[in-house]
Amino acid sequence: MFNKLWLLLLRVNKDRGGFWQNVTGSVEKNENFKNGGARELWEETYLDTSAGHWVDLNLTHNFIDQYNRAVEEKSFAIYFPTIPPIRLSKEHDLGRWIEINSLTEAHFLHYSNFEAASKAIDQIKSLGLLSIPTREKGGRL
Repeated sequence: MFNKLWLLLLRVNKDRGGFWQNVTGSVEKNENFKNGGARELWEETYLDTSAGHWVDLNLTHNFIDQYNRAVEEKSFAIYFPTIPPIRLSKEHDLGRWIEINSLTEAHFLHYSNFEAASKAIDQIKSLGLLSIPTREKGGRL
């Protein structure tokens, strides 16, 4: 059993604020949340969800965004049993894997991102996915 789990954080480019976040995005017209999440993951990192294990975190946040629009945010996680290579879109200028034992709220600009990461970690552990054989250092979220 591996006891290390890593979370991918992406730094938004300086034009968009230069802060760290997990993969985020919008749902397009005629798209459900799961398909939107898979599309956003691909657009931001070129990771394919079919290579991982999809975990619905059953976590929703509602808020008003900077454009005064009502937003419903749903959180998902993808567990990859091996280390997937990533390529970043122009939206981000850096990506890094953070070992979950060192993850804190300070890694995130928005509390909802930290809460989603924390819940993902708990869900992955409860599903027993950490026992899946991996290369070197354990699974990736």
